[in-house]
Amino acid sequence: MTKKGKRPIGRPGELTAEVMECAWAYVKGGFRDVPNQIPSVAGLAFVLGRRRETLYDWGRRNQNFSDILDAISTTQEMMLLDGGLSGDFNSSVTKMILTKHGYSDKQETSVSSPDGSLKPTVIKLVAQS
Repeated sequence: MTKKGKRPIGRPGELTAEVMECAWAYVKGGFRDVPNQIPSVAGLAFVLGRRRETLYDWGRRNQNFSDILDAISTTQEMMLLDGGLSGDFNSSVTKMILTKHGYSDKQETSVSSPDGSLKPTVIKLVAQS
């Protein structure tokens, strides 16, 4: 019981060995049993019956659980790259999700002149006699 005899609201947020085992099983292929096409924190939260915020909190407090969240991200990135290149995944959705992994299709253009200044290049016409 907490202060003034009130019971805590919600399910206890315990990170047990059983939860860790279930989380690693999800990352190592169990996500397909849910079924998910790729692993995700949302999918793991569903499997564990916890909120995503709880999982992120566990990751901040426990290095082993942080490793699980990193493994989800790495596996997801790898599967998106492979699935996008092979055509197994929808290219628009793959592109959108890969932006969360730092990928971008931006094209950078330079507005400077060859000498590095912003001075316009002067071209002179010289008449030949």
